[in-house]
This record gives sequence, C-alpha cells and structure tokens, in this order.
Amino acid sequence: MGVGTSRSLDVQYKKLLGYLDSFYKFVNTERNLSPKTVRNYENDLLPFAKHISQNNLFIEEITSHDLRDYISLLLQQNYSRKSIFRKITALKSFFNFLIECEVITENPSDLIVRPKAHYILPDTLSETDIHRLLETPDTSKPLGIRDRCILEMLYGAGLRLMEITNLEIMDLDLETMSGKVLGKGSKYRVILFGEVALLWLKKYLLEVRPYLNKANRGSALWLTKTGQKLSHRSIQHIVKINVLKAGLDPSLHTHSLRHSYATHMLDGGVDLRYLQELLGHKSPNTTQIYTHISTEKSREMYLLSHPRSKQNIKNLNLNLDGT
Repeated sequence: MGVGTSRSLDVQYKKLLGYLDSFYKFVNTERNLSPKTVRNYENDLLPFAKHISQNNLFIEEITSHDLRDYISLLLQQNYSRKSIFRKITALKSFFNFLIECEVITENPSDLIVRPKAHYILPDTLSETDIHRLLETPDTSKPLGIRDRCILEMLYGAGLRLMEITNLEIMDLDLETMSGKVLGKGSKYRVILFGEVALLWLKKYLLEVRPYLNKANRGSALWLTKTGQKLSHRSIQHIVKINVLKAGLDPSLHTHSLRHSYATHMLDGGVDLRYLQELLGHKSPNTTQIYTHISTEKSREMYLLSHPRSKQNIKNLNLNLDGT
C-alpha cells in the first residue's frame, strides 16, 4: 500500500470517528437515551469502524454484502445471538443517522435481518422481597426517608433510572397521584403511583426536602445532604446498599424494581396494552417479555402446588403399568 493510500484511509477513519461522535451526541441529546445505552452503542459500533478501516472500506460505500461479511465474522468469533441482535440494531440506527445527515443516500442495513434474540428473563423480586427491600431504609433519619421514597417511586411507578433521577417537584401532582416523566425518545408520558408512595412523598416534601434545600437552589426532587441534585449513580448506590442490607441477591439493581412492577401488574390482571402505556414502551413486543415472566411464575407455582403436577406425583401411589 502506498503512502498516499495509507494517508487517505487514515483520513477516512478519522472522518468515520467524527460521524460516530456526532451520532453519540444525537442519541444522547435528541433521543434522550441513557448514558448506559449510549455506551452500548459505542461498544457495538467502534469494532465495526475498525473492521471497515482494516479492510480498506469507506463508510459512504458500504453495501449490504459488506455488512453480511461483518456479521459472519461476528458469528465466527462466537458472539451470542443476543449480542449480534444488539450490534445490528446499533448499525441500523447509525446508518439511519447518516441518511438524515445526507452522508449516504441508501441504508445498506435495510436488507439485514436481525436474528431472533433469545431473551434472558429479567430479574424480578417477589412481593415479599419487595416489601423487605422497601422497609430497609432507616426512616428515623432524613436521608432514610428520602431513600424510602425513592424506592417506593421506583417500584410504585415503574420508573427507569434516568426518569426518576430527572424528576422535578412540578412534575408531580399529589392530588391525582400522577406525574410526567421524560422517557426514551424525548417523549413525555404520564406516570401513576399509589397511596403508599404518596404518603412517603408527602413526608419527604414536607419534612426532609426543605431541610436539605437550605440554599434554595432549584426544583430537582431528589437532593443530597448538601442540597445538590442527586445523580443517577447516587440513586444506583442507594438501591444497591439497601438490597445488600435486606439480604437480597446482590445482582439486583434499579431496573429490577421496574421489572418487578411490570410483572406484579400483570399478575394483578392489568391488560398488556395498558402496561405498555404505563411503561412507556414504543413496541408491544418489548412489553411482551413480562408475560413470559408471569408464565414462568405461574408454572413454578403450579408445579409446587397442584396435586397432579410432576412435582407432586411422587406423593401418589399410582400403578400405571397395568400389573
């Protein structure tokens, strides 16, 4: 390879990295995706950028054939179907972004079909464990009341981490036990919470937040002991500390409360369409996974409880071979 060609490829690679940086900023600001989702995009797209650079390909000239070669390489490297599904999703979003920016005129990923992902059922807590977790914060102290209120809202309204982090006082209507949050895709949705969460919200707003907000700095709902807005990492830490104190599975996290909310709502008989709306899911397919969780729970309870289940057949004195 000549020096001129090498320099040309180097320029093209730097240009591609520039496109990627613009894309990350776009999904972060315009689509309001969480920092974790943006990092996943980075982790999925950077290897692709290196791949096309190493193979002397320009992003403006990528074809569906090139993408299939790349996916074939991922399969050879033993990536799971779920990982490949996610990487193809990232590529489709990136190429759609390039079309909007008029970098390319056709999307080479349109002809790429994503493999069906084998979803891992998300972690959920039983109602008993939820109760134990919510009772864990020391509510004799101001920060314990705040933490209890955060846990109640995470579970009571099925909130995502960034949704609860960005809540402001004016977002809540205590009279109607409702509120609004800015969810994925920069779309607002209405949230609902129950009387228990309402009681803790009132206690926090009347007794604790004025104490924390001595400098009267802003309208953020959750404050640190110094009056600063509570960060999403701090909320993650609050959940993790209380999970450990409650003696629950250390792998549980903020989203586990959202998963539990959805599962318990289905177990309580809510229509899947209403649950989709409450969770802020764009596609019903995303909400559908909770029916699998509910089915698994039902199967488990059946095996443990029904006298004719496989689990309990050993307790019956049956003669099935005719002798």
